[in-house]
Order: sequence, then structure tokens, then C-alpha cells
Amino acid sequence: MRVYFISAFAMLSLHATCNAQAIGVTGVGQLPCSDFVAAERDTQIGIWNKVTSPEGKSYDGEKTKFIEWARGFISGYNSDHANSQFLTDTMMVMEVAALKYCNAHPTEEFAFAIMDFIAKGGFQSRL
Repeated sequence: MRVYFISAFAMLSLHATCNAQAIGVTGVGQLPCSDFVAAERDTQIGIWNKVTSPEGKSYDGEKTKFIEWARGFISGYNSDHANSQFLTDTMMVMEVAALKYCNAHPTEEFAFAIMDFIAKGGFQSRL
């Protein structure tokens, strides 16, 4: 448990001094929170969206890109923190927390919304 608090402190300290790209975040995590908020406007919490093209092909919507990126980020966190595993049944909780963070910090990178969620205990201990 002590390792978690040190890790959370380190993540929040890094947040204050650098951007997500500087700490190795790539992809959707580098986008501003305002993009996530905009993607959330058209869907309900817990509903991942699909977009259908005029040709009838189905594609992931913008919100799905953010949620899937967050799941991958959390999987990476889990692989490095064997005793503190984020449980998939709390994905809606993560989505709500990320939306709250992003509404309050629209210019921050989306990665920091997920780091904040983890740092505030958005996981369940397996100890």
C-alpha cells in the first residue's frame, strides 16, 4: 500500500512539472480534456459509441477512443503494480471521474484525468 501512495505522489508531482508527452504518454492521452468532454456530450455514461459511415461501415466514435486508451493506460499501470489492480467493473466510475476532472481542467491532457483517478484510489487492492 505504501508503494501506491509513493507512486501516486510521484505522478502528481510529475503533473506539476511536465506534460504527458514528456513522461512517455502517446496517442489520445495527449489530447486536451476538452476533446473528451466534447466526445461525451453525444453519449450516455457507460455507453461506448459507434459511428456508421454513409457506406454502412461501423467505426468507433470519439468517446470510444478515449475510453479504450484509458483502459490500456490502466492495464499498463496494473502490470507495474501487481498488488493494486484496477477492476473492470469500475469503468463507468472511471468515466465519470475523468469527465469531472476534464470539466474542471479542460486544457489539461486527458492522461492526467486518468492519473488523477488512479491517484485518488480508483482501484481495488488485491492484498
